[in-house]
Amino acid sequence: MQYTPELTNRFHTNVIEPNPVLETADEYRYTLRGWTLTENYGGYYDQGVKVEDYLVDITTIPVVSDITLYAVFQLESVYDNPTDEKYFNFNKINNETYGVGYQISLKKEYAHMITGKVTLPATHTENGDTQNVVSIGAFQDGIKEPLNITHIFFMPGSKYVSIADSAFKGMPNTIPKLEMVKFPEDMTTLKHIGSYAFNYCRKLKYINLLDSITYIGERTFYPGSARTGSLEINKLPESLITLGDYAFYGCHLIELTSLPKSLVSIGSYAFRDCPNVAIIDFGSDKDTINGSQLKKIGTQAFEDSGHDNNQSAVGDYIILRQSVTTIGHNAFSGYGGAKNSLTAYYTHSNFAYTEDDLGVDKVERYVDLQ
Repeated sequence: MQYTPELTNRFHTNVIEPNPVLETADEYRYTLRGWTLTENYGGYYDQGVKVEDYLVDITTIPVVSDITLYAVFQLESVYDNPTDEKYFNFNKINNETYGVGYQISLKKEYAHMITGKVTLPATHTENGDTQNVVSIGAFQDGIKEPLNITHIFFMPGSKYVSIADSAFKGMPNTIPKLEMVKFPEDMTTLKHIGSYAFNYCRKLKYINLLDSITYIGERTFYPGSARTGSLEINKLPESLITLGDYAFYGCHLIELTSLPKSLVSIGSYAFRDCPNVAIIDFGSDKDTINGSQLKKIGTQAFEDSGHDNNQSAVGDYIILRQSVTTIGHNAFSGYGGAKNSLTAYYTHSNFAYTEDDLGVDKVERYVDLQ
């Protein structure tokens, strides 16, 4: 079957080769390669990620009106052929957290042989018995050489429940090359991303955190030191309940202005040194299913966040509402920058935290700020 992509005003009129001929089928996507730009742009970026070798849906390419692009579409049939199962171990599990079915992990003896893009299977069959693959186990963890997998995709129909603790964890001398993890958008089963799962994955730029996720563990995305990560996200899962200690510490490219209403607990140092995290309103004054469920903000959770070179992205106040009953020491120290004068307004009648407790300049009872 032949397909000619229809180019619309999403592209500048000076696009060269506007109608490359491609083979296509259901579930195919297209990789945009070979961008050539007029003027000295040095590379075209989609939400900060270079589009070259970046898997995108053809319908989501943004409008471009001020630069000229040379676009070549190359068929990327990543879903047609799952990666050979010889590279993997499959262990049966029956676990409330990790799921019921098979957990897939990488065989250490093949670690140096598996490179580039990998597509994980939806099911596995042993002795005529087919079950879902529900969990990702150890890939980088325990392997002395850096993992050479760059992209991870999943077969249609996948029903993964979890990514286990330390699944892709690297070390300072074994930084994984992983850049992208792309779950199927219709996968509603994923609940759990374990502690240290992507620790030291400094090259990880993209992971679509599905709204079904309820748990992100300790140091899950911590790159190992401040401002060394590449991860870019602008929202958290709508069902997220628990965010572990150090979960996004040092992830300086993430951008957040709100939290999911489902979130109950923010771990210590969870957003420390995240300059583009600029959340102002925390919790709710009415404990209803429609309001924020936030109860706990850990020690130094937002320390030194919300600013870049002391240019505040937060403003001069935050609001701590009645649902928030536990706040760790210096939770907001340096939030908005050392030069920013920050006032914490509270709505709880029994609020007992002081300026020194919170790491702010002032603590005052909430009044209408409009």
